[in-house]
Amino acid sequence: MRDILFKAKAINSGEWVESMTISNGTTKMKRDRVYMELSEGMCVGVIPETVGQFTGLTDKNGVKIFEGDICKDSGDKLMVVSWNQKFASFCLNREGWAFSHWFGESCDPENVEVIGDIHNNPELLK
Repeated sequence: MRDILFKAKAINSGEWVESMTISNGTTKMKRDRVYMELSEGMCVGVIPETVGQFTGLTDKNGVKIFEGDICKDSGDKLMVVSWNQKFASFCLNREGWAFSHWFGESCDPENVEVIGDIHNNPELLK
């Protein structure tokens, strides 16, 4: 069975949190917020733009690879992990590529290293 897991930045602390459960506007008072359930009855509001799903893969150091992560391959090329709606899969995008690639097509997950993400480290992509 594959792990279904999400991560996002908590609104109050700015810290990353992980959860299997996300709900959108579950309380009557705050309908536009997104919440992650950390444990039964314990929810935290998260910044919607930062929500990323776990790909089910880990990098060469055993770090979980999430949507929005920035990875470096063995040649120090940077790639961004994103969701491709058309192909219903996680893809890698890199400057100079004409189209997205899948893990295994361009590089294997055990040959990349997660070095940041698009929310905390956008400067890595410049």
